[in-house]
Amino acid sequence: MPEKKTVQIYTDGACSGNPGPGGWGAVLMYGNVRKELSGSDADTTNNRMELMAAIEGMKALKMPCRVELYTDSAYLHDAFANGWIWSWLKNNWKKSDKKPVLNVDLWKELLELSSLHEIHWHKVKGHADNALNNRCDELARGAIDKIRSEVQCDEEYKVFISVAHFENLGAYSAFVVHEKACDRLHDKSSNTTAMRMELNAVIRCLSTISHSSIVGIYFTQNSLCDIFENKTSISENYSTDLVRLSEIIMAHDIRLHKFEFENAADSRMMNECDEHAKNQLTELCMHAADSCNMPFYKLYISAKETETQTAWCSLLSDGNLNRVYSDSASSTTKNAIRLQGIIHTLSVLSEPSYIEINTDSAYLYDTATLWLKRWETNGWKKANGQSVLHSELWSEINKFSSYHKLIWRKHDKTAQEPHLQRCYNKADSLLQNIN
Repeated sequence: MPEKKTVQIYTDGACSGNPGPGGWGAVLMYGNVRKELSGSDADTTNNRMELMAAIEGMKALKMPCRVELYTDSAYLHDAFANGWIWSWLKNNWKKSDKKPVLNVDLWKELLELSSLHEIHWHKVKGHADNALNNRCDELARGAIDKIRSEVQCDEEYKVFISVAHFENLGAYSAFVVHEKACDRLHDKSSNTTAMRMELNAVIRCLSTISHSSIVGIYFTQNSLCDIFENKTSISENYSTDLVRLSEIIMAHDIRLHKFEFENAADSRMMNECDEHAKNQLTELCMHAADSCNMPFYKLYISAKETETQTAWCSLLSDGNLNRVYSDSASSTTKNAIRLQGIIHTLSVLSEPSYIEINTDSAYLYDTATLWLKRWETNGWKKANGQSVLHSELWSEINKFSSYHKLIWRKHDKTAQEPHLQRCYNKADSLLQNIN
């Protein structure tokens, strides 16, 4: 019996939005022969694309082979290398927690294909120094770009929606673009919920489109995607809005685009929409502070680091007077020192206040608005059981939130917000003086 040929297969998958448009890439190597494959799916997940890359790579083999398969996906690698897939098969495609295994259709196909070959699984680090793995990533990303352009080019309308919310205050801004015309819609309320504003925004935008159309909806909020895909349990308080939304959606072909922009113009449109919604929320917060005789401040925080030192600078403004604070430290990180700067600045305010904290740090904004309450409830542990980094600093900020009204606002780094830029320059100057 002739010895099996040894083939190297490198695979990678990618997804924009997860779920969203996805792509996969595979590179097959046999001696000096090299073959590249790629494909895409308009609505998929990252894990499905990882599996598809391996499936299509094996399908390309014309005979049983000895396969050295390289992937940066722990999801794919561990299922075979750790034997999970055999346990799933034995338990009728149920995991150890009795929950059903996702992507069973692809796992079954992959299992059948792998039985034809002698597979050796290798885990590589993604986006590192493995040239062939990086090439697979390029192929996957290219496939996403291709399918995204195919999907978006036939959209008759583009709708950009952004919602800003704090406690019972909410605002939305939306742009409905058709050919060269752009309708700008917005609204705000001092007695609402985030869900109510999101539903109102979508209904109002789609109501402006008089005939059945292909409509691309661009947004940055997870909850908007949940509304369309029914992934979340929505209170009966919104039943009337949901019925109305369902009626409107049936008239159109809706395409959802979370963080997906066809070109720089679309990205700028989304940023403008986002800024307008946030500005409306700021106005609401200022009015709320005034109505209960509380001060309103804007706090800006930025940081700069070198190999040995890290510095922070904050600017605190009440609209008339700007106060600037700064400091530096060694053996710390920008994330930690930003938190220290916020704590220092908040500590100078003796009376309860509305404070809008402005940052260009996704870490600060996402933690404060998405994870902080959950972490505190879980004893400063993440969902995977690991301890939260900088928990003592976040705990301190959490104490301030019980005394002040803290409104977090994130700015796009490329926009170079003037006050944040001033803080960054001050931190940079402080480090230069140290060095």
